[in-house]
Amino acid sequence: MKTGAVPFHTFLSGGAGVGKSVLIKAVYQALVKYFHHLRDQDPNTTNILLCAPTSKAAHNIVGTTIHSAFCIPVSQGFHFKPLDMQQFNTMRSRFHDLKIVIINEISMVGRNMFNFINLRLQEIMGTNIPFGGLSILAVGDLFQLKPVFDSWIFSQFYNTTDLSCMATHLWLDLFDFFELQIVMRQKDDHAFALLLERLRECNHTDDDREMLRKQQIDCQSHEYNNLKDLPHLFCRKKDVFAHNTSILSNMAESNLVHIDAIDCISGALNKSLTQIILSRIPKDASKTMNLPQKLILGLGLPSEICLNVDTDDGITNGAPCIVKKFDYKTLADVALYGYCFVRQWLLENDDHNIDICIKKV
Repeated sequence: MKTGAVPFHTFLSGGAGVGKSVLIKAVYQALVKYFHHLRDQDPNTTNILLCAPTSKAAHNIVGTTIHSAFCIPVSQGFHFKPLDMQQFNTMRSRFHDLKIVIINEISMVGRNMFNFINLRLQEIMGTNIPFGGLSILAVGDLFQLKPVFDSWIFSQFYNTTDLSCMATHLWLDLFDFFELQIVMRQKDDHAFALLLERLRECNHTDDDREMLRKQQIDCQSHEYNNLKDLPHLFCRKKDVFAHNTSILSNMAESNLVHIDAIDCISGALNKSLTQIILSRIPKDASKTMNLPQKLILGLGLPSEICLNVDTDDGITNGAPCIVKKFDYKTLADVALYGYCFVRQWLLENDDHNIDICIKKV
């Protein structure tokens, strides 16, 4: 990169714990230092773009999401849509001196999203050269998470009626492969590191299975009580709901808050049509962008944020948290959120210990 104008396309892989995120930060700092020492280089310009498919992964490398960086519409597929004039001028001004794009968690970037990035960079840079003539460093482990509603980044085109099957395959034809092989996270437990590597490649042995079974803990045991606050992983949603229900049922009602969803219609519709539409809203949260009809929160319980509140502070979609307090400032909050919020508000604002009769508002 320092000696030639030809862009590079590199895929850096490796299993969990080999230091991929640490290396991204080191490469970024080295590139920043290099670009800032170039003659006539504006230190405020953007030469390196750090991005990832999710907010949590982006925050981990102090970057931005791919959707935000390249103006990819959310939940609208990956059909390429050119920028409007204002967006185009903004992005061309921002990325005028862009030289390299670093993409973390590349396993979650599908073929269609990858092609969208390619087309967007070509549009911004005003050239048909792959990725607009920029260098691409893709980092991740293809043994990990699969793209959502997209095919693997390395998958072939099978639609023979589509002329795109004759085009250059961005991933297979352009990218060179490098792999980090030394596990740093479990460097003091070599046997466990090897087990994880075999498990990653689906080459685990009977001895590996037996070792993992020995780590199982009965949920009724005393040892489990010391671990119950740790994150739990389940393969099926119904197991998640059963576990959450069990935890909430064992909590005092005074430490719980029940929040009913408030459904509304955007646009000027008459009252009867509005009621018809509202009555057809599905009960299944998977059909309402994972927003449940009723949300139950408990003091002291671990939870997870499901939207981006403040990405700079790491309060992103998928970030873990613990509910510490329910705070209601105004009477309007009480009227909006219902009987459990009324109870909490009254208990926090009353100096006397009295019994309160609660009715749903």
